[in-house]
Amino acid sequence: MERNDTFSLVRFGLVLRKFLVENRTQLLLGAALLLVVMLTCGAFLGFQASEDIAEDQMELASEWIRLVSAAVACIAASMMFGSYNSRGCVTALTLPASALEVFLSRWVVAVPMLLLLCLVCAMAGEAVRVSVGSMVGEETILRVPFADIVRGDNTSRSFIGSLSPLKIMALQSFFLLGSIVWRGRAFAKTVGALFGLGLLLYLVSAGVSVAFLYVRARLPFSFFFSPLSYVPGWVVYAVMLFNYILAFMRLREAETIQRW
Repeated sequence: MERNDTFSLVRFGLVLRKFLVENRTQLLLGAALLLVVMLTCGAFLGFQASEDIAEDQMELASEWIRLVSAAVACIAASMMFGSYNSRGCVTALTLPASALEVFLSRWVVAVPMLLLLCLVCAMAGEAVRVSVGSMVGEETILRVPFADIVRGDNTSRSFIGSLSPLKIMALQSFFLLGSIVWRGRAFAKTVGALFGLGLLLYLVSAGVSVAFLYVRARLPFSFFFSPLSYVPGWVVYAVMLFNYILAFMRLREAETIQRW
């Protein structure tokens, strides 16, 4: 590979294929576990159909799908660069591919392929929920609007119900960055870092609320309970892109100096 040859589509395909082949057992077990979780949730919610009204149950099913998808996405992202923190570090660093090709191969698996897998498993779980609900005698069963979920439409007032694919990607980007920064237990350390960051932002936002105490009439009442909810959406996606850039730069550094 030439030093200036940053990206080759053929070589990228080979790197992606190598990653999928070498980790096929782990990937297949993860996919099977995700399917089991979605089917179990669907069956459980189906049995509860007679106790809730149709609209509430549909909203609950939608929230479970978003929550499970977000959790799986974050856990998977925190494992994407584990080879750079393990005994396979030398093999990973001497791979005849550029940092960009390696990063994109992991990104394709952790983001678009995983989100597509979550959607397929969620649809299977929804089919189980509808079938079980019909078996227990529920006459009216509203199906989860997957088109709205994919588009990111928010039909729920809860935080979980507002999780769109792009917001899940934004949250996942922190764990993707953490997987290449932390030496071990990347998921737990990233959760701790996010908790500390969230606490700091909350204290800052609380200070802003106190600073505007005398102009409360000019601000929305909900601002004083959750000021961070007024952050523009583009800021979230800018943070996601920033995390991707940091992860790529850290990977390129490891490839250049060949040490951790």
